[in-house]
Amino acid sequence: MLVAFILLAGSGSDLARASTCDEGCVSERSVCGLAAKATYAVCRGSCGIPAADAAFRACRRECQSGYGLARVACSNERRETCLQLCDDSSICIDACGEQLRRCAGALGKRGRPCRHLCKHDPVVLACRATCLEAWVGGCRGGVQQCAADCTTTTTATTTTTTSIIDCTSNPDGGPDMLDLTVSEHGSDLDAGWTGVDHNFPLVPNATLRMCLATCGPGGTPLCDMLGLVGPGEPNGATFGAPLPLLAANVPICIVNEWNPTIPPTGTVNPLTGDASLQIDLTSKVHLTTATQVCPRCNNGRCDSGPNQGKGCTVEATLAVTQSLGANKVYNLSQDCPPDPGALAAPLEIRLPATTGTAMLAGPTPCTSQPGQPMGTPVMDDDCGGTGCGAGNCTGSACASMTTDPSTGAPICMDSKGGLSQNCCNGDTTKQCFPTAGGAIVRMGRPFPPSPPFPDQTYPKTGNGVLAAVFCVPATGANSIDVTAGVPGPGALVAPVSATWHGSPGG
Repeated sequence: MLVAFILLAGSGSDLARASTCDEGCVSERSVCGLAAKATYAVCRGSCGIPAADAAFRACRRECQSGYGLARVACSNERRETCLQLCDDSSICIDACGEQLRRCAGALGKRGRPCRHLCKHDPVVLACRATCLEAWVGGCRGGVQQCAADCTTTTTATTTTTTSIIDCTSNPDGGPDMLDLTVSEHGSDLDAGWTGVDHNFPLVPNATLRMCLATCGPGGTPLCDMLGLVGPGEPNGATFGAPLPLLAANVPICIVNEWNPTIPPTGTVNPLTGDASLQIDLTSKVHLTTATQVCPRCNNGRCDSGPNQGKGCTVEATLAVTQSLGANKVYNLSQDCPPDPGALAAPLEIRLPATTGTAMLAGPTPCTSQPGQPMGTPVMDDDCGGTGCGAGNCTGSACASMTTDPSTGAPICMDSKGGLSQNCCNGDTTKQCFPTAGGAIVRMGRPFPPSPPFPDQTYPKTGNGVLAAVFCVPATGANSIDVTAGVPGPGALVAPVSATWHGSPGG
């Protein structure tokens, strides 16, 4: 087995970064071979009976037969799917090769769990064969999954290929990866003490991909989570598409970049779906125009910004109801960022997200910190001394009723698209935070997986809510700071779909 790992460690040079499709697809042949060699070593180690024993020989035949099928499937995918994906770029080819390398490495680690899992089974040989075949199934689908994740979009002049990068396998045999994707409905973002920038929706389809470790196949103990960020990592450089916000005629376009030095971390309980996360973002606030709050991706091309006229893929769609112009619908894409020259400030945002209860007590819990702009003088609310109520919103702050994603109770939806929790007692159309005599409270909800652990079927899915309360620093742009009331508190409610990924049996 050690030889197999040495071979895998040196496989980077075997996967050439090809300049043509043909060369790139041929280069995957060596990766298929490496996968077979590594799993061959697992067969030897997992059967664990002296070579003279007939059961040992039967075990080897059964095991190697399965891995032989996996290698054939791998080679077929190399010959067929690789060429279909190709666009004279090695991005997707390399991603598929990386998928195979990780698969081979994972199998090298996972032969031992098969041996232990089958230790007390009356039919040890059959148990091991079934267990190892499950691992083979994961490898066999590796390139096929890569093909699904590698999408090729062709326009008259450009072809764009995007790869989605997976986490490496969980060394403790449990789920490998957890995707948390913001849902299209029920989200809410509130920023600042004036209430003007409250009740906005979040950008839908923004996904946080967390790599998992420390948890075993049965769902215990808790999984440690780490979100790898930056170019070439599972989460890339930004969290979702740009976010267009417009309130009191102040239009801003926010690009949420991951903090490259502080990646997202946390823990999650695979049995219950309870989770806590620390997410650090650099929110780049751009002061734009009311007619073009953020660039749009229309007909496959950016309509403004530094990438105007270039190809793009729509990732999310939001209606900006207060924007000017006939078209208030924004098709958003990371491919279409705002003009860097419009940057007002990069804000360091720390989000302690939870599926439980998030709370920030007053009075005036958020003030300017050393090194930050002073912003506008801090207050608890802009209610003129009448106080901030609860569940009392009317008018545009309660344009319709919807279901609270956290509790299931009815709740007001603002005309801007977010949720209305609190309004001023003296003006129930005006949003506020109740920090003068209490605390900001937002409720989350766990996302238990289905089918539940210890069932080894993947992917597993679930739905829940992440909640967070936090502090928003001032931007230094007077029009933004005075309008929003920053520095000041922030709060969010993010309904998420959770997808657990792993290999059968661990």
